[in-house]
Amino acid sequence: MQSIKKFFIFLFFFTTLRFAYSQELFLSKKAPVWNKVSTGKAICTPAAVPDGFVIAHDGNKFVCFSKSGEILWQKKQDAFPKGFQIASSKYGILYFAGKDGELNVLNSSGVSILKIKNENLRKIDYILPGLDGRFFIFSGGNILCYGQNGICKWQLEKEFSLQIKPELADDGSFFVFLTEQKAVKVSPYGETLEMLEFPQRVLKAFCSDSSLYVLFADRTIKKYDPDENGRFSADSHVKTFALPDEIQLDLNDKKFFGISDETMQASSEIKKMEKHLILCTQKEMFCFLPANLSEKSEISRKIIFDLDNSSESTFLTDGSYLLLSMPTWETLYFKFAESVHSNIKISKIAAVQGTLSLQTMLKCR
Repeated sequence: MQSIKKFFIFLFFFTTLRFAYSQELFLSKKAPVWNKVSTGKAICTPAAVPDGFVIAHDGNKFVCFSKSGEILWQKKQDAFPKGFQIASSKYGILYFAGKDGELNVLNSSGVSILKIKNENLRKIDYILPGLDGRFFIFSGGNILCYGQNGICKWQLEKEFSLQIKPELADDGSFFVFLTEQKAVKVSPYGETLEMLEFPQRVLKAFCSDSSLYVLFADRTIKKYDPDENGRFSADSHVKTFALPDEIQLDLNDKKFFGISDETMQASSEIKKMEKHLILCTQKEMFCFLPANLSEKSEISRKIIFDLDNSSESTFLTDGSYLLLSMPTWETLYFKFAESVHSNIKISKIAAVQGTLSLQTMLKCR
């Protein structure tokens, strides 16, 4: 009887530990937290706001869902232009281009607070919210900065790459890619601060805290940290990592690349907390701990998108959740961090997870 009890205790802890460190999860085998059917198909990547998510449907309507799946507000809109996109600030302010290049700004309750018309806004490529109420518009070789009162503060003529979206730094400046191997850092006042040249073709980039992370076509990731003068081009402040071997990188795939909103603990270093990176395609998502080129990167989570039509969906993630807007008009919300939290309470040896102070949203382009 005693040996049977020991066997079941061992089996319980082994199963718990295996579940906590499970590297592979099929979405078809995980129930969503909620599933809602809307009145149309999502036409672009959803936008994250403090209270939930905003989705634009092909029925010319915005729908804002709470994180528990409740509809907070809906708003009818004129026909969305081709290539429509929504940008959101950390305060929940929404920015989008209407017909004829008119820029629209909504507050977090869906109320229109600003409309801007400018002859240079016939085609808006990107909208980048700033830190102090200002926002930057990238349109046909022009970069324009507007204040929250709708007045244009400055304008630059600068050709930029449409393949890599601009990234906001924590000091209010931003990086804009001129080509797939060259970027410029611009201050919030329109001043060129620094030119950066990269050794390989850049696929994706993002900023987190004071660092710039860049994913290259040769499967390497470089983390650029500013030196004492705030410049990113010093080789002594660059760290290079390799993608895990398990990640098969298709250069033509749409991708998410960013940092996880969770703090996960490496199984090999029980006392060391690390930030995990996220790489998503239309088929799967990986959360992994970057390692030096001579070491093996550790995958903490792999999610396989095996639902019917999931490859045709639009989606949003920060590593701890996945919001899927399906072509069948369904919106599904999955949460991944909660199951690990529950296992921590039981086993006391599972991977520890929490929330970072800075959340970086990944948006598919």
